[in-house]
Amino acid sequence: MGRKDLTQERQDAILDATERCIAKYGLQRTTLENIASEAKINRGLIHHYIGNREDVVQLMAERLLERYQNSFDEYARMRTESNRSEIVLGYYFNAWFEQNPEDDILFLEMLAQSGRDSHIRKLLLKLYNGVENTIAKELTHFFPDTDDKKLHSVSYSLMVLAFAHATISWLGLPQAKQADVRSVAANLVQSLR
Repeated sequence: MGRKDLTQERQDAILDATERCIAKYGLQRTTLENIASEAKINRGLIHHYIGNREDVVQLMAERLLERYQNSFDEYARMRTESNRSEIVLGYYFNAWFEQNPEDDILFLEMLAQSGRDSHIRKLLLKLYNGVENTIAKELTHFFPDTDDKKLHSVSYSLMVLAFAHATISWLGLPQAKQADVRSVAANLVQSLR
């Protein structure tokens, strides 16, 4: 009997440490040394299990997108609404704010770094395109006759509204502001009729 393959376990530990380091130091100041120290492993193990810093950040970004996608899918499965647009609005303008706030920090750090790093910019574009496509896919169920261009325009607008609101919600805005933003989002969805 061979040794147990530790690849997934080690990658998860490295990525967890990466997320904690980005939350502590920011993306730009997060180094492989920080990550190794946070994960309580030798830096060489990061290279062995994932690769260089760029590889670590890419895998972390992909995992972040997968986490959001899985969270949305789980939310959608648990909902009883037949109106898929209500599921989209409920998730992105209510439930999303109950998510892990550290994920918002990761997005913000990637966004701040994207102006200086083309690789981060490409990763972030992939993340945003994934969210936009998820919204468009859900809205297609309820608005099957809407042309693709309009559907993606509204999906993009909803995504931007949700991300922007999530970003400034950390300032401690009144709860009523969340209802206002959701109302604007509902009007965008209704424009698909």
